[in-house]
Parts: sequence; structure tokens; C-alpha cells
Amino acid sequence: MDALPISEARSREFTELTKLGAARLDLVRNRLSSCGEKFLKLEQLSEFLSAFLEQDEALRVASSAISLRRTADRLQVSVDELLDALTNGLHEAGWSKENLDNWAQILPQLRAIITDSNIELAVKTSDLYYKHRYHVHEARVITDVRPVLNDERTDLEVAIIKNTFMVEYSDGNEDDLYFEVNLSYEDLKRLRGEIERAISKTELIQRLIEKKMNVPSIIYSSEW
Repeated sequence: MDALPISEARSREFTELTKLGAARLDLVRNRLSSCGEKFLKLEQLSEFLSAFLEQDEALRVASSAISLRRTADRLQVSVDELLDALTNGLHEAGWSKENLDNWAQILPQLRAIITDSNIELAVKTSDLYYKHRYHVHEARVITDVRPVLNDERTDLEVAIIKNTFMVEYSDGNEDDLYFEVNLSYEDLKRLRGEIERAISKTELIQRLIEKKMNVPSIIYSSEW
């Protein structure tokens, strides 16, 4: 695999990783391989690592590991091939011999962390979680009143109460889009019943999965 270009952000990220050193990354590797937990998202992994790393260091290691594993999967290469390509990229980016030596010292630990089953699970879970064409940012019902006045516009003849369902969402290109539709009073009552049933079914399914199958589950949320 050819050398991968190294952006300034990537260069800073890798520099910070080398500052942690092989010993501390080896601690991460050992703790991950022996913890027996399942981390389904970045925040859970970062919180686990913060028990023995500084909070910013824990987030940096978790973010880098997940990002690098996702990159390897996207390029359909092994982790070894990815790290070799990144190393070549660092050479081409003009890293000093000292920095390259520091990078080489942490490669075994970094390779072990990236290939850990917890990192693989976090990547697969987040990819499936977000694998939708559209993502809703906000959904709400706006109720407003539209007055109908008499011909002289001196008195109110009737008031129309109107409900509009409004959705703000984004597509795969992260463009913000909007959609709205009028809802009748019957629509509102029917929608309320559908929402209450959906909530009950979601909670029941989660309880059954976790109790009967003894595996963790995630309810889709905007606060992932």
C-alpha cells in the first residue's frame, strides 16, 4: 500500500500519542484485553480508559483507535498495512528522526489496541447505528391560530386552530433539510397512540433482549 498523506490534524494526533509512550499504551492494551466489558461507543471506551489515564488522554486514545480501525475497514486493508502506509506518510511529511523513532516505539502497542475486539465492536456498532440515509435533528408539532375576520375587519368571525408537524433533518451530505405537513385533530390523536405504543414496544424489546439473551442493547437516540 502506498504512503497515506498526513494532514496537520493527523500529525498532531500522532505526536500526542507518541508522548504517551509505549509503557502507558501497553497498559491500555492490557486493560482492554482483560476487562471483559463491551464498549458500544466512544464515550464508554473513553470513560473506561479515564480510570488510569487523564481524561483528555483517554479520549485521545479512544478516538484515535476507533478512527484508525474505521480507516482500515474503509480502505479494506489490514491494520498492519494501514500503519505501514501511515509510517511512510510520516516520512514524506518530514517528521524528524526523533519523532519517527518515538512513533516506531509505540507501533506494537497501537497495533494491539486497534485490533482489540472492543475497538472492532465500537466501530461496527457506530457504523450500523448511523447507517441511515437521513438523520432527524428535531421534530415538533407547532400549534397556531388563524383568525377569520368579518368584511369590515372589526370582529372575529371564526378561529382556525392548526397543527403543523415540522421535521429538521440532514441527508448523507450533511445538508440541513426541512419538511412540514398539516395534521388534523384526528391525526394528532392517532399519532399519540402510535407513539405511546412504539415507546412501550421499544422498552419491552430492550428488556427481553437484555434479560433473555444477556447482551447489551442500544435505543437509537439523538444523544448517541
